[in-house]
Amino acid sequence: MGERELLRAALLRLREALPVR
Repeated sequence: MGERELLRAALLRLREALPVR
């Protein structure tokens, strides 16, 4: 229904998993 929303959620999760610079 929202590929962009899924991508944004994945990016947010990656940012949480990775160290914020």
